[in-house]
Amino acid sequence: MAESFDPPTIKVGHADYKFVWMQSNTARGKRVTGETSYSEQLISIADDLSPQQRAEITLHELLHCLFYHWQIVMSHEQEERTISALAMGLAAVIRDNPGFIDLIQRELR
Repeated sequence: MAESFDPPTIKVGHADYKFVWMQSNTARGKRVTGETSYSEQLISIADDLSPQQRAEITLHELLHCLFYHWQIVMSHEQEERTISALAMGLAAVIRDNPGFIDLIQRELR
């Protein structure tokens, strides 16, 4: 289990989503590395991912929440393709630009 990675509950729109670990055998059975339940307000992340994968999947699932709460509607395939590209791109920008998140946080205060 990825105990060093313990994301907090995250607020998206009116909802507070709790992060939970998904056992690797469950994730493999579902053929996922993460999933979001809007009704339960849960973001599940597979517990056997590398640190880079955990970060990217966390961004991926967060983007699903944003699409849901801001009613960005597209086919399931289009949404997955779009969100995957955005999550990978954001992960790369954040990794390649240390301090970027701190800058954004300062500007939003």
